[in-house]
Amino acid sequence: MIPKYIEVIQHIEKIIESEPISTMIPSERTLSETLQISRMTVRKAIDILVSSGKLYRINHVGTFIKEQKLYQIFNTLMGFSDEVVAAGGKPSSKIISFNVISSDSLISQKLNITKSSKVYQVIRLRKMDDKPMVIQESYYPCDLIHLNQDIIKNSIYNYIQNQLHLSMESLIQEIKAVLLSKSDAILLEMKEGSPTIYTESIGYLSNGRIFEFTKATKNQDNYELIVQAMNVRTLT
Repeated sequence: MIPKYIEVIQHIEKIIESEPISTMIPSERTLSETLQISRMTVRKAIDILVSSGKLYRINHVGTFIKEQKLYQIFNTLMGFSDEVVAAGGKPSSKIISFNVISSDSLISQKLNITKSSKVYQVIRLRKMDDKPMVIQESYYPCDLIHLNQDIIKNSIYNYIQNQLHLSMESLIQEIKAVLLSKSDAILLEMKEGSPTIYTESIGYLSNGRIFEFTKATKNQDNYELIVQAMNVRTLT
């Protein structure tokens, strides 16, 4: 049996899908009477939707539909495309650059490979519903991950799992606040010098091999990070 508060959430989510941003949803009393569920249960459901960023409250006025952002929850290893699909959006990518290069000292250290090893450098502007969300600059060892233009237009993670049959185990993330450069601001359609979210991540296979190093600059107007503390490793 579905818990009552889940029924309320599903009912409100249908309202969110059918009504424009900033529409006030029915009151707790109205929802309680319509669904024949206690107001306490209705309040719990609304609290969950407020916490998840789908609704917002104005004291003594009501509860309203909030503009949806893309949320990344750091308790699972999920690629951008899967994040967007999970959020109900359509993912797409614009390829900025795709090259095979010799790894410098930094890239070699991050990927735990010999200096001057061949790596793929992939720079993409990732979008949700044609909105620019994140600039990703990624590096993959050529001896492990074999890429081409067709592959990088879509989800590299799905390719690694479903075509190469490699088991991705974990991701270490370092999160920083940075000021946007002029070039990044243009791509993300933001103002130069605006504060935003920057991450560096290292991806591990189940055998311990590092398969990816990625630097990402995110559009903070459309993107939020939610960190859930579990049995994970974090750079400090």
